Amino acid sequence: MKKIVIVLLLLCFVLTSCQKGHQPDQTSTQTATPTIPPTSSSTATEPPKPDVPTIAEEMEAIFDITYSDGAPIAPTLKKVEDAPALPEGEGVKVEMGRDDLLPIPDRFNTGCDESLLTPVVPEAINQGMHIAFGSNGELLISLYHKPNHYLKEGGVFYLENLDFGDYSFAGIGGPVNEGATIRLVLKNCKLSSVSVNRDGASPIYYEFLDCTLVMFAGSNASFDRCYFGGNDYRDGLNPMQNVTVKNSLIAEKTAVKYDSEMHTDGVQIYGYRGDIIAKNLIFDNMRVELPAVTFCGSAAIANSLLMISLDFNHAQNIQFLNCIINGGGNSIAVYDHPKKNWNDGFLMDDILFKNIRYGETYIYNYKSVALEKTPAEEVVFDGLTATDALYVGSVWHGEDGTHFSLTNDTLLERTLMVLTDTHTYYYTVPACPSYAEVKQDQSYQHFPFDMDVCLPEEAAYVVCYDITDGTAKQIRFLNFTEQDIY
Repeated sequence: MKKIVIVLLLLCFVLTSCQKGHQPDQTSTQTATPTIPPTSSSTATEPPKPDVPTIAEEMEAIFDITYSDGAPIAPTLKKVEDAPALPEGEGVKVEMGRDDLLPIPDRFNTGCDESLLTPVVPEAINQGMHIAFGSNGELLISLYHKPNHYLKEGGVFYLENLDFGDYSFAGIGGPVNEGATIRLVLKNCKLSSVSVNRDGASPIYYEFLDCTLVMFAGSNASFDRCYFGGNDYRDGLNPMQNVTVKNSLIAEKTAVKYDSEMHTDGVQIYGYRGDIIAKNLIFDNMRVELPAVTFCGSAAIANSLLMISLDFNHAQNIQFLNCIINGGGNSIAVYDHPKKNWNDGFLMDDILFKNIRYGETYIYNYKSVALEKTPAEEVVFDGLTATDALYVGSVWHGEDGTHFSLTNDTLLERTLMVLTDTHTYYYTVPACPSYAEVKQDQSYQHFPFDMDVCLPEEAAYVVCYDITDGTAKQIRFLNFTEQDIY
């Protein structure tokens, strides 16, 4: 009974904070990087023991919750009751950091706005283009169809706010006039799978802005603020040539097709047959959140997050920059000779992994490299670091207060301090469960990823600190004013 009362009180606090304008005790906000005495939160370096239930499991057991609609329970933040006071000191100007200049992708700042979507109508004119069925039931924009002949002359064309449903999309197909190029821009569209030309010599290019996809395979494409995910066993990205991905998120890939296999990857690069080597592939400020767990009752788990596995051809000029990853059997995998019965191995040239932060939910290791033909100096790892703090992505004003997106990719329960122009807030953030702790019926929403934290005020500025180890590490700063903050 005591346990039930405690949990109900915690739930009441969270609801009251966001919905009824509850405000915590005010404290000084004059010091930007204060030193904080250790709190009662655990600072042990060992991961939680497998038999310790997660917050979601405890709530499910107490309230006997069933998921009749498939909706899981979100992790619960807890207010730190005896928060340490900030020490007094001279004001220090708050400066922007890397994650302020280049905000971390999350479920709030990537993907489409579904409220704006209208369904694609197959075998009809959609925004000036005839979208038809292909021979395998996929949708495509065929240049053989008379209404699409104007596209052959080349130019930039747009599709916006379209929902392709469960249909695969094969892009534009057919002969282009000699010397012409086509650029198709898809903005705020929702697509299942997209599979376009593998050969980068094609005169057709694709640009995806604020789109939601299950997966992409092909060449000549760029993605900005896109979300790749969905209940699907396929990889998020299988890029071939001339592909750029930035400010995008891969998450919630669930390998439900297999009974027991490490299969699904965030990004898998393997080249293709003939002259299609894997080349000119750039990933910048991309996040991959695929914890190594068996989702949805399947015994299959995510295999790797960033993988170069040369099954079919060579690879050159591939760069992973400023990425945040968490999960997989091996989070990063680089193999030039993965299947010896298929080929004699391939060469890699100019491969770079730089400024990569990796979480702790992998099974085996954060990095696995096996090079038989490739010189070691052709694969460079520069600045791979374990995630050692909370991180915050989006920050925005809503009708009920100031919101931010909070994630914990570590195995430790952590303490968050938030300073605004009027208040100081403290929260205990649940640990990310390890592979050994997770049950098959859990899904992405059970984890402390992209939690929507609401402060019951329209803050002029927000400064977030991880204070788990007794010192304040600034992790996010957003200033809604034009004034300097001290």
